[in-house]
Amino acid sequence: MKLTELTNETEGASEGKWFEFTFSDGKTQQLRLASSASTEYQNFAANRWNAARRGRQTVPPPAMRRILCDGIIQYLLKDWKGDAITEDDGVTPLPFTEKNVRAVIEGRSLEAQALRDFIIEQTGNTLNYLKADGLNGTEEESASAADVIKSSPALASGVGQASTAPQGT
Repeated sequence: MKLTELTNETEGASEGKWFEFTFSDGKTQQLRLASSASTEYQNFAANRWNAARRGRQTVPPPAMRRILCDGIIQYLLKDWKGDAITEDDGVTPLPFTEKNVRAVIEGRSLEAQALRDFIIEQTGNTLNYLKADGLNGTEEESASAADVIKSSPALASGVGQASTAPQGT
């Protein structure tokens, strides 16, 4: 693959792309996720990590969790749809509001941890947001572009993936 065929042009990096998360009960929720490679998120994360590390070798776990949750809530999770995340009645889909997002993302259950891990993993993979030249960004074309990327040894090995850790820390 020629260097000119790979561009830095992204699709959905700021506004988000849809991903499907499956809970342990088999129910799925659609999540619109923005890339953690966005300048806004990188600036937020760098500032918060640096502030939390001041005078320390490492960031204490409670501060680390708070930074991750705040980043997801403010920058990465843009919307959700589906019926896996519900009101207490177990039937009514929970509306996407800041209060509800905070309650779900800050949860201490294994499901909440798995959801946070999924969000961090998906938003940290820049290949999820690359737009191949000449494509219109449809799901079929994105799947085709993903096949091309997987067939490239350098790209399939993870070259070009973004880290979820902020740069310069």
